[in-house]
This record gives sequence, structure tokens and C-alpha cells, in this order.
Amino acid sequence: MNRTLTLDGRATTIDPAQLINVVLEVERPPADELATYPRDERYRQLRAATEAHRSELASWLEQQRLTDEVATMSQATGFNLLFVKCTTRAAQELAHAPGVVDVMITDDAADRLQHHHGSS
Repeated sequence: MNRTLTLDGRATTIDPAQLINVVLEVERPPADELATYPRDERYRQLRAATEAHRSELASWLEQQRLTDEVATMSQATGFNLLFVKCTTRAAQELAHAPGVVDVMITDDAADRLQHHHGSS
């Protein structure tokens, strides 16, 4: 059974059984650049950088025609992490997206991802 999920307000139909949870680590500003700011401003700078990467990723997903495979992407926080619910294929592709440092699976989907990758 499919249900409608959204990514930035766009309706997407994805089989929930095909979705995994991943954390994207994105690039962050250099530490020496951040060191010049007081703590609250560092947090604002980090959050702004993560939000910029989130916007860039949303555009990249569209260009790669992957928006139908991503159900949700979290709002930016002061850390360089974004939480994404997507298909295993989208997770694999996100590893190659601009500004993405790492893609970490956060649930039992590691077995599904390995099985899916092994069957290719």
C-alpha cells in the first residue's frame, strides 16, 4: 500500500516499506573561520551553512530525478547533519551529492542496502 509523503510541500507516492532512515553529514565551515565568532554566532553560522546545503541538495535531487525517492529531509540544525527518509537507491546516490561528506544508515536498513547493492 502506498501513501503520500512530502518533501518541501511536494506530494510524493512511495511505498513506506521501501524507505530507510539515513543521516547525511554535510560540509561545514572551517573551524578557524568559526573561531572568530562568539558561541551563539557560531551556531547561527553552522545552521546557515547546513540550510544552504539542504537547499542545494533539494535542487540536486530534482536534477537527478530522485525527488520521488525521498520522502522527507529534516530542517537544518546547528550541526552539519540532515536526517533523510528515502529509498536505498536514493541513499546510495546521495553519497555522491555535492557537499555530502557521509551517508549513515540509522536503522536496520543496512541489511536491505547491502542486499540491494549485492543484487545489482
